[in-house]
Amino acid sequence: MSLPTLAERIREEREWISATCEQLAGMLGEPVGVVEAWEAGESAPTGEQMVRLTGLLGLSVERLHGAPLRSGSGDVLFCGSGDLTHEDRFQVARFAEYLRHRGSVSAKTPEGAS
Repeated sequence: MSLPTLAERIREEREWISATCEQLAGMLGEPVGVVEAWEAGESAPTGEQMVRLTGLLGLSVERLHGAPLRSGSGDVLFCGSGDLTHEDRFQVARFAEYLRHRGSVSAKTPEGAS
């Protein structure tokens, strides 16, 4: 499996936060065409833009460039939420939803009932 390109990762991460190109551009203080060009692979963020982008997304520059989640030894490398893959995030979100649902069901259960 090949690593995703920077353009693909920017698009994936934008979609992960449920933002449009226009919204991401606004959050970054950039024209929408800049974000569209990044996602098309026509240009890449400058150093300053990359710092703002990774800060907004909660990712390291390495993770945004597609660095693997695991080290060569097979150990999982966690340095914060930015080290989670999309699949990891999906699983965490599903588990959180399960816990929310379970909590709401428990809250509706009459006292003394099991």
